[in-house]
Amino acid sequence: MMANLEQSFPGISEHVVLSFAATPGTIARLTSSTEGAIMGWSYRRERTLSRGNALQMRSSIRTPVPRLFVAGQWAFSPGGAPTAVLTGKLAAEAVLRHESEER
Repeated sequence: MMANLEQSFPGISEHVVLSFAATPGTIARLTSSTEGAIMGWSYRRERTLSRGNALQMRSSIRTPVPRLFVAGQWAFSPGGAPTAVLTGKLAAEAVLRHESEER
C-alpha cells in the first residue's frame, strides 16, 4: 500500500508514524463480528431489511420495553461504525434525558 501511495505522493512513507493492517479475520477475532463484517446490514436493497433515512435513526433506539434502548451497528440499516456511534450517542442522550426527568 505504501509503495502505491509513494507513486502519487513521493516521500510520504517518511512521514508515517504508525501503520497497521487488519483483515476480516482480525476484525472477527477482536469484535466477534460474523466473518469479520464491518457493516451491520447489507447495502443491497433486495437483501436488507427496510432502511430508513437518517431522520428516522432517533426512533430506532427505542424498544417496546420502557427505558431500554438499543445502539450499535445493528440498530439501524444500513449499519456500520457511523451507525454505531450515532445510535450510541442518541441512546446515551435518551438515558440522560430520562434520568433528569425522574429527578
